[in-house]
Amino acid sequence: MRRKQHTIQEIGELLRVAEARIDAGDTVVQACQALNISAATYYLWRRNYGHMTSHQLARFEEMDQTVAQLKKQVRRLSLDNAILQEALRITGGLTPAQKREIVQRVQERLNVSERCACAALSQPRCTQRYQSQSRP
Repeated sequence: MRRKQHTIQEIGELLRVAEARIDAGDTVVQACQALNISAATYYLWRRNYGHMTSHQLARFEEMDQTVAQLKKQVRRLSLDNAILQEALRITGGLTPAQKREIVQRVQERLNVSERCACAALSQPRCTQRYQSQSRP
Protein backbone atom coordinates (compact mmCIF):
# COMPACT_ATOMS: atom_id res chain seq x y z
CA MET A 1 0.00 0.00 0.00
CA ARG A 2 1.35 3.42 -0.97
CA ARG A 3 2.13 5.81 1.87
CA LYS A 4 0.32 9.13 1.99
CA GLN A 5 2.47 12.22 2.28
CA HIS A 6 0.77 14.64 4.64
CA THR A 7 1.59 18.32 4.59
CA ILE A 8 2.66 19.91 7.84
CA GLN A 9 -0.67 21.75 8.00
CA GLU A 10 -2.53 18.44 7.68
CA ILE A 11 -0.35 16.91 10.39
CA GLY A 12 -1.20 19.77 12.75
CA GLU A 13 -4.92 19.34 12.07
CA LEU A 14 -4.75 15.55 12.56
CA LEU A 15 -2.92 16.04 15.86
CA ARG A 16 -5.63 18.42 17.08
CA VAL A 17 -8.37 15.96 16.09
CA ALA A 18 -6.53 13.08 17.77
CA GLU A 19 -6.07 15.08 20.97
CA ALA A 20 -9.78 15.95 20.96
CA ARG A 21 -10.74 12.29 20.56
CA ILE A 22 -8.35 11.23 23.32
CA ASP A 23 -9.75 13.93 25.62
CA ALA A 24 -13.26 12.66 24.78
CA GLY A 25 -12.36 9.21 26.12
CA ASP A 26 -10.91 7.27 23.19
CA THR A 27 -7.61 5.49 23.55
CA VAL A 28 -4.65 6.50 21.41
CA VAL A 29 -5.07 3.38 19.27
CA GLN A 30 -8.77 4.08 18.68
CA ALA A 31 -8.08 7.72 17.78
CA CYS A 32 -5.33 6.67 15.37
CA GLN A 33 -7.54 4.07 13.71
CA ALA A 34 -10.24 6.69 13.20
CA LEU A 35 -7.68 8.99 11.55
CA ASN A 36 -6.17 6.12 9.53
CA ILE A 37 -2.65 6.51 10.94
CA SER A 38 -0.54 4.25 13.12
CA ALA A 39 0.12 4.90 16.77
CA ALA A 40 3.85 5.17 16.04
CA THR A 41 3.13 7.89 13.48
CA TYR A 42 0.98 9.72 16.00
CA TYR A 43 3.72 9.68 18.64
CA LEU A 44 6.34 10.74 16.09
CA TRP A 45 4.20 13.65 14.89
CA ARG A 46 3.37 14.66 18.44
CA ARG A 47 7.06 14.69 19.37
CA ASN A 48 8.04 16.72 16.28
CA TYR A 49 5.07 19.04 15.78
CA GLY A 50 2.88 18.80 18.88
CA HIS A 51 4.28 21.91 20.55
CA MET A 52 3.81 24.16 17.49
CA THR A 53 0.96 26.52 16.77
CA SER A 54 -0.66 26.69 13.33
CA HIS A 55 1.36 29.82 12.50
CA GLN A 56 4.60 28.06 13.46
CA LEU A 57 3.62 25.04 11.38
CA ALA A 58 3.02 27.25 8.33
CA ARG A 59 6.38 28.94 8.83
CA PHE A 60 8.06 25.54 9.27
CA GLU A 61 6.55 24.34 5.98
CA GLU A 62 7.83 27.44 4.17
CA MET A 63 11.30 26.88 5.57
CA ASP A 64 11.15 23.23 4.56
CA GLN A 65 10.37 24.23 0.96
CA THR A 66 13.20 26.77 0.99
CA VAL A 67 15.65 24.14 2.21
CA ALA A 68 14.54 21.79 -0.57
CA GLN A 69 15.14 24.50 -3.17
CA LEU A 70 18.58 25.28 -1.74
CA LYS A 71 19.54 21.62 -1.76
CA LYS A 72 18.52 21.41 -5.41
CA GLN A 73 20.70 24.43 -6.23
CA VAL A 74 23.66 22.94 -4.37
CA ARG A 75 23.32 19.68 -6.32
CA ARG A 76 23.22 21.59 -9.61
CA LEU A 77 26.23 23.73 -8.68
CA SER A 78 28.19 20.69 -7.52
CA LEU A 79 27.53 19.02 -10.86
CA ASP A 80 28.62 22.18 -12.69
CA ASN A 81 31.78 22.25 -10.60
CA ALA A 82 32.53 18.60 -11.38
CA ILE A 83 32.04 19.26 -15.10
CA LEU A 84 34.45 22.20 -15.00
CA GLN A 85 37.04 20.21 -13.05
CA GLU A 86 36.83 17.38 -15.59
CA ALA A 87 37.20 19.85 -18.46
CA LEU A 88 40.30 21.27 -16.81
CA ARG A 89 41.72 17.79 -16.32
CA ILE A 90 41.16 16.98 -20.00
CA THR A 91 42.78 20.22 -21.16
CA GLY A 92 45.86 19.47 -19.08
CA GLY A 93 48.08 20.18 -22.08
CA LEU A 94 48.04 23.91 -21.38
CA THR A 95 51.35 25.50 -20.55
CA PRO A 96 51.77 27.22 -17.18
CA ALA A 97 51.86 30.58 -18.98
CA GLN A 98 48.48 29.84 -20.60
CA LYS A 99 47.02 28.83 -17.25
CA ARG A 100 48.34 32.05 -15.67
CA GLU A 101 46.64 34.04 -18.41
CA ILE A 102 43.35 32.21 -17.87
CA VAL A 103 43.49 32.91 -14.12
CA GLN A 104 44.17 36.59 -14.78
CA ARG A 105 41.20 36.81 -17.17
CA VAL A 106 38.92 35.15 -14.63
CA GLN A 107 40.10 37.59 -11.95
CA GLU A 108 39.40 40.59 -14.16
CA ARG A 109 36.05 39.51 -15.58
CA LEU A 110 34.52 38.07 -12.43
CA ASN A 111 36.25 40.36 -9.93
CA VAL A 112 37.45 37.51 -7.72
CA SER A 113 40.65 37.10 -5.75
CA GLU A 114 43.69 35.25 -7.03
CA ARG A 115 43.18 32.58 -4.39
CA CYS A 116 39.60 31.96 -5.50
CA ALA A 117 40.43 31.89 -9.22
CA CYS A 118 43.38 29.54 -8.71
CA ALA A 119 41.32 27.18 -6.55
CA ALA A 120 38.51 27.04 -9.12
CA LEU A 121 40.91 26.37 -11.98
CA SER A 122 43.21 23.96 -10.05
CA GLN A 123 46.19 26.24 -10.56
CA PRO A 124 48.79 26.29 -7.76
CA ARG A 125 49.29 29.84 -6.53
CA CYS A 126 53.07 29.46 -6.55
CA THR A 127 52.87 28.70 -10.27
CA GLN A 128 50.58 31.68 -10.75
CA ARG A 129 53.05 34.05 -9.12
CA TYR A 130 56.10 32.64 -10.88
CA GLN A 131 58.10 35.17 -12.87
CA SER A 132 60.18 33.65 -15.63
CA GLN A 133 63.80 34.75 -15.68
CA SER A 134 65.59 34.87 -18.98
CA ARG A 135 69.20 33.76 -19.07
CA PRO A 136 71.82 36.21 -20.32
